[in-house]
Amino acid sequence: MKRLKREILNAAEKRVILFTLLLLGVLIWLSLQSSWRLQREISRKGALGRIESALKNYWRVKKQYPPNSAENELLACGAEKNLACGGGQKWEDENYLYLDSFPDDPLFSSGADWPNFGYRTNQDQSFFWLWVFLENEADPDLASSWQNCPGLWEKNQYVICGGNNF
Repeated sequence: MKRLKREILNAAEKRVILFTLLLLGVLIWLSLQSSWRLQREISRKGALGRIESALKNYWRVKKQYPPNSAENELLACGAEKNLACGGGQKWEDENYLYLDSFPDDPLFSSGADWPNFGYRTNQDQSFFWLWVFLENEADPDLASSWQNCPGLWEKNQYVICGGNNF
């Protein structure tokens, strides 16, 4: 007598399992993407806070904020202290270390320019605006940053500002 072997799963059941695993994989990937984006946003805001502290220390020493370029770059690095500060650079002068390493944008490689970051001062360099473009346009901190820092900001610009009388 011949025994017939029955497959444990038929073709339809295999397709359902495969589809379920694929769907689960996509959902996990989307969740990881969201988590990575949130981590980059936290990192960018933290970096802005470190730059803000350095700017306040610069004010205490120099009684003005460093100038900005036409491209909204902070001009305080290099031997002559007139070059744009970028990722990984040290910001210092002969007597004071303001920032041991200018922060990198978490989305770009180390030492690369930080295209999401901007800096500007008023004419007498007594006030500054510092901003970063966030990936999440619905970030709850965006609106409060605009209220604290007057200006016309794009919907995904997170702004920190300050001055000697702020």
